[in-house]
Amino acid sequence: MSIRPSINDVKRICSIVIGKKYSLPKSKNKGAVGILLEEITGIPTSSACWDCVDGEVKAFPLKRLKNGKIVPKETVAITMMKPEDLESQNWEESRLFKKIQNLLFVAYIRDGDDITFVDTYHVEKSDSNYIDLYDGFKTDYTKIQKTWNDTKTITGKTGGYIQSRTKGAGGKSPKTRAYYFKKQVLDLIQSKKSIKID
Repeated sequence: MSIRPSINDVKRICSIVIGKKYSLPKSKNKGAVGILLEEITGIPTSSACWDCVDGEVKAFPLKRLKNGKIVPKETVAITMMKPEDLESQNWEESRLFKKIQNLLFVAYIRDGDDITFVDTYHVEKSDSNYIDLYDGFKTDYTKIQKTWNDTKTITGKTGGYIQSRTKGAGGKSPKTRAYYFKKQVLDLIQSKKSIKID
């Protein structure tokens, strides 16, 4: 069994690869960049809750607006969701709560078939700079939980920072659900740094 790196280990490796270009042709696999990042940083593939021994790593894409500003491109999947868990698990008992205690976001930008990692953002529940953000996560979970327990329905419109929506191909296949960070979270985290890309 491979030894998992720590969040700080991954941060150190990322500091070396930031600015480097990697060939990664576009594909339907949205997890391809995450898989590449795992290979680069030594994160083993498994079903464990965390990527690292002490937290989770999330890659997310950026895009350049017409005015030149660099902003997050889309929402970021956090973890799968089982609606039935909402019937019995409070916030502190949930997999979602454990999943986001210690996060390292790694931003990248795509240019054709190439990607470049451009920055990292370390977000911890214990960091006083993120108290309001984590309070928001708890509020969103509570709203999603109440909506499910009251109506047995879930909508992606519920939640300011975190939402739950269907994941996967859909169609005739059984629909699965997952939790996602909304772009507002990435905007807030990114606003604490000024990204410059030549």
